[in-house]
Amino acid sequence: YPGHHTEHCRKEAGLVAGLGHGEHTIFLVNTPQCLMAEGLADLALHAAVGPGWGGWAAEIYADLGLRFDGERAEALSEAAAGLAGVRQDAALMLHDEHRDVDEVAAYLQRWLLVDDARARQMLKFLSSPLWRAYTSTYVEGYRLLRTWLDDRPADVGLAQRFARLLDEPLIPSALRSEAAGAA
Repeated sequence: YPGHHTEHCRKEAGLVAGLGHGEHTIFLVNTPQCLMAEGLADLALHAAVGPGWGGWAAEIYADLGLRFDGERAEALSEAAAGLAGVRQDAALMLHDEHRDVDEVAAYLQRWLLVDDARARQMLKFLSSPLWRAYTSTYVEGYRLLRTWLDDRPADVGLAQRFARLLDEPLIPSALRSEAAGAA
């Protein structure tokens, strides 16, 4: 499973134990570290398995006796990635434009294709003083890391590029600088 747990274990082993970077033993909310972590988690399966991960996942689930439509899951995942900005727009509607909660819930239902209960749950997250800004870490983390992964040098594989996210103390500005240098 190539998400948050893998990231923390790899950084603990490589950056902390291996290189003495003790600052990687703490994880602060609403920091650039979160943007990197959420982008990494959202793209882990794409990077670790690549296109066709749906079929790969279906085989694993089948071994456990579970039915899973991997092709559909992969197609839905790609489609949903295009809708990620809707959550950020809803946060802006709520906090910057001071729109009515019911209007924002309706917006989420229409554009994210979620039911009222799910939209209301999302609004709780978007209304929390601690977590309301966190939505941007998912949206912008995915965008930044996906662009950085896709714009890699021709001789660098996707898994190799992704491994740098796990093994190096990269920050958003470093990825942007690399992308600008490659352009």
